[in-house]
Amino acid sequence: MGDPDQNAGTRAIALGFTALDTATGGEGKAVGKSAKLLDSTFARAAEHALEESHFIGKTADEIVTIAKDTYKNFDIKATIKNVKKYYYNAKENILFINNPKQPTIFSPKDGLDYLKRAIKTDILKGGGLR
Repeated sequence: MGDPDQNAGTRAIALGFTALDTATGGEGKAVGKSAKLLDSTFARAAEHALEESHFIGKTADEIVTIAKDTYKNFDIKATIKNVKKYYYNAKENILFINNPKQPTIFSPKDGLDYLKRAIKTDILKGGGLR
């Protein structure tokens, strides 16, 4: 029933997590709702990127994939409380901005400098760094 090399405390914690995992059916609904909301955000970001010609030659679906990859594989994440979240993949130079008003994704010309300026501007507008 468990790893014989684990001590009793470690096994108890593992069993507790297993029980918690099976007993939290309501959380699955919340996670599903969050995933749908996030999918909608990626789609809106892709639409905006297409409108702004950020990824010439890419389809909306391809841009959604880029947004999801940036969201999962960011090097820098900054949350400006009550304003927006930035996810920056430095290797690919891709910036996904989860802005409730208008999410977007693009390759900034000067990557890190752009990100610093944008964060500073948002903080000065009344957000707070989280």
